Amino acid sequence: MNVAGDTERTGGELDAAPAGRPWWSIGVERDVRGFVLRRLLGLSDAAALVAAFAGAFALESVVGDLPLTLGSFMVVVLGAPAWIVLAQLFGLYHVDTRRVDHWASEEVVPIAVTTMLWCWGAVLVAAAASLQQPSVRVLAFFSVVAIVIVSTFRSVIRAWSRRQEWYQQNALIVGEPRETAPLLRRLRRHPEYGVNVVACVTQGDGDTDAIDLPTFSGDRDIVQLIDALAVDRVFLVSSNQSPTERSTLVAELGEAGVHIDLVPREFEMLGAHAELHQLEGVPLVTLPHTTLPTSALFLKRLLDLTLTIPALIVLSPFLAYIAIRIKLGSRGPALFKQERVGRDGQRFIMLKFRSMASNADQLKSELAQQNMHAKAEGATMFKIPDDPRTTKFGRWLRRYSLDELPQLWNVVKGEMSLVGPRPLIMTEADQVTGRYRRRLQLTPGLTGLWQVLGRSDIPFEDMVRLDYLYVTSWSLAGDFKLLLRTIATVVRGRGAY
Repeated sequence: MNVAGDTERTGGELDAAPAGRPWWSIGVERDVRGFVLRRLLGLSDAAALVAAFAGAFALESVVGDLPLTLGSFMVVVLGAPAWIVLAQLFGLYHVDTRRVDHWASEEVVPIAVTTMLWCWGAVLVAAAASLQQPSVRVLAFFSVVAIVIVSTFRSVIRAWSRRQEWYQQNALIVGEPRETAPLLRRLRRHPEYGVNVVACVTQGDGDTDAIDLPTFSGDRDIVQLIDALAVDRVFLVSSNQSPTERSTLVAELGEAGVHIDLVPREFEMLGAHAELHQLEGVPLVTLPHTTLPTSALFLKRLLDLTLTIPALIVLSPFLAYIAIRIKLGSRGPALFKQERVGRDGQRFIMLKFRSMASNADQLKSELAQQNMHAKAEGATMFKIPDDPRTTKFGRWLRRYSLDELPQLWNVVKGEMSLVGPRPLIMTEADQVTGRYRRRLQLTPGLTGLWQVLGRSDIPFEDMVRLDYLYVTSWSLAGDFKLLLRTIATVVRGRGAY
């Protein structure tokens, strides 16, 4: 197969920007996504700071005694570059190209720290310039508004960017076929990553039938292939290469100017707490113990009650409305009750708004062939896109996961948590064996890794691995991030059947 020709990149002068690329990115050969997005985010951050000041100024006009002046406004405008420099130090402009799965929820803390440092720096500059100082109340208001607006503006910029051609990164997967195919499936489940896998280089023996892309043997010059296919990112999965051969390949890819993602064989053990460092030049990956202390479980429970009880009070009229609509729309109870397996194997009754016909269980056997997970090995979930048993109103509830809201009561009772492993039915729980049964150490959650990464689009075996990874790398900060990511997942409605 001839892979050169029209797809080959050249280093000569370019008279016009390629289709789909901004004109000011002319001449950029690699990492177009990073080049464009860094500049868009910088402009977005500067605009957000000015907008936050405008909000504080509006508050001044209402309260009337807040000492905001034109001099303070000039500090904000002229200090915007300083904010961008601080944000650069915290890596807020490069993470989008370093990681394919970056989410805005992971930026909240760095943005907050950057904003706080910038605010106090602006106060010092204003004091040195003999400008009128803002009160603590104004400073606090400006800080909160700035954090919210900066995060919002960044999310809008990324949402728009992901629909542009220049955001796409051509990718190459190198490794054994049995490891390549699962990674390819995962990448395709998430088009928002902007990763377009154009080919695979197979190393070692294995069936390549599951790889529906151009494949090349391992002896192919990968660097030449990268140039021919305009590749921006290379995924190196486990292979039969020696450590010397693999390190040589990594060095060659680094010199070629592409991003490199290493997929280790021990990927299931490497959670969020894994720390990469060096001991006299020898790379070490340190894995802390995964036993959760009692204090951690107490904090998790405290977070659940702090967020859930007010949410139930505020949402009670909306919950009543949903229940009435369900009763008026079809026969049967408003709530669907099902036995699930909870923490330490204890069984409990999980609540949901009924979104199907009252005889849905009786129709299950007739629709078994339509189950999207029917061909999966081992245990399977029963999910049918456009399930005919679903009512018209129930379909809307499922799309935005509103049918799950009664589980807030399960959270209050302690049977569930806001974030945790997926609560399984008995037939599914019986199929979870070995180390994966560690999922029972934590209370099942209303949301979790499985839900935010694709919900029903993710097969059962991958869901079990995600739950294991969640339990072994749990942190309170991680729960906050998953809650924020859940909002975006619910709005998109993907994978909700």
